[in-house]
Amino acid sequence: MTDRAPLAEGGYAVILQHPVFAADGSLIGATSITFDPYLLLKAEIEPVLNGTPYTAMVAETDGTILYDADPAEITKETFNESLYAEFPEVIAFAREYAQNQSGNATYSFYDTGFNRVVQKEAFWTTVGLHGTEWRLIIIREMGEA
Repeated sequence: MTDRAPLAEGGYAVILQHPVFAADGSLIGATSITFDPYLLLKAEIEPVLNGTPYTAMVAETDGTILYDADPAEITKETFNESLYAEFPEVIAFAREYAQNQSGNATYSFYDTGFNRVVQKEAFWTTVGLHGTEWRLIIIREMGEA
């Protein structure tokens, strides 16, 4: 499984590849599927968290956001994005989840919809396949910062 990559048709996707072998064990080809991680994750996450005080974010270990409850944050690269530059706690949080497979942190950032700055509590774990790791982060707003 690859990290998010640009598509010739436009946009970004993840590619999952698998070798195909003949009955004698010789390699005869490969099969692959290309998918938009945001759409896959949205379909699985939103029904589970709907009606709860939690939101979720999924990020690559380089800080690229694959899924967020706020679609404006999708594909943002946390370490190189001006949106996060004025929130050093967000950068520190991203460094923590990038370097550690699980953990928790608190930080201040905009609420979903970018209406006000709130304090957030986050817990994360790692999900992965074939050496590619994503951080699954569950977030709860704790009130105004």
